[in-house]
Amino acid sequence: MPRKTQSGPGPWLKFYVDDYRNDPGLRTCSLAARGLWVEMLCVMHRAETRGYFLINGSQPTSSQVAIMVGATEKEVSQCLDELASTAVFSVEKRGRKKGVIFSRRMVRDEKQRRSGRENGKLGGNVSLSKQREKRQGVNPHLQKGVNPPPIYQKSDHQNDDFIIIDAGVRPDAVDDDGGGSRGWDRKRLENLETRLRTAAGLQNAVDPALCDVSPIVELINAGVNLEVVILPTVLSVASRAKRPPRSWQYFVQAINDAVERNRQGAANIVQLMAPKTDVDDATWQRRLRMGAERKVWPRAEFGPAPGEDGYAGPDTDHDGQGWIDDVPAKREVV
Repeated sequence: MPRKTQSGPGPWLKFYVDDYRNDPGLRTCSLAARGLWVEMLCVMHRAETRGYFLINGSQPTSSQVAIMVGATEKEVSQCLDELASTAVFSVEKRGRKKGVIFSRRMVRDEKQRRSGRENGKLGGNVSLSKQREKRQGVNPHLQKGVNPPPIYQKSDHQNDDFIIIDAGVRPDAVDDDGGGSRGWDRKRLENLETRLRTAAGLQNAVDPALCDVSPIVELINAGVNLEVVILPTVLSVASRAKRPPRSWQYFVQAINDAVERNRQGAANIVQLMAPKTDVDDATWQRRLRMGAERKVWPRAEFGPAPGEDGYAGPDTDHDGQGWIDDVPAKREVV
């Protein structure tokens, strides 16, 4: 009996872990949105037109997706809005699939898979031709000299732009005396420049000032988080810019503003977590009654117990002796 062959992509999914974890747009999405994206990738992988978000040839509605992933329609809509706003997926703009969500990387991989399969039928060796292309580089006529040209690689989430993965020797941001880049070697600076260009969509920009990442290095040296603050801010600012930014100094003010917002948010969280002592007498009486009956006192919410330093409630005969601290805040409403 002849062996059964499978023409589709198979039951397994090629998953680019580094692209998923390092994509600035995806990192700005919530955990729920990232989880929905993985579910969508699984559906796209098994779709009749691989890479497109289709079930039985049609794009599912938000309510259908909600049933599929076990969430509410509102949650699904919010997650889709997050993914769309950060360009994690694309939407077909023409043809019969107009309006259908698709994964750029998966569509490209499927095209390459089919091309390789056809070449294989004809006896072609695609891997050898790719090796020849890699040896030649993207500009074979410029191979002479000590500075080879950049070699480029496609990326899924940045609108299929290019990412520099080997730029040879080029200008960097290190000052002769160390400057703001003290402690940063060339490899680390080039990696930072690559990530910034990817976030800003400036992979192919040739402005010399973009090779100087010292404004961003100074922020990092000052304690600003690259993953949480800098890259998401660069992505957001660049997506709204009317013209492509020509230097990294362009983003500094927005990054500082983001740092200040984060500080204010942290202060608000601390304030929300502080004990609630400015409550009315009726609330204090409920607290004291609970403490006396159950011998418990949630100090994280109520503050110190009666008889302890810092107790902020009304005078009481209870001394709080033996009252343990194991009641969640939500129990106060009983």
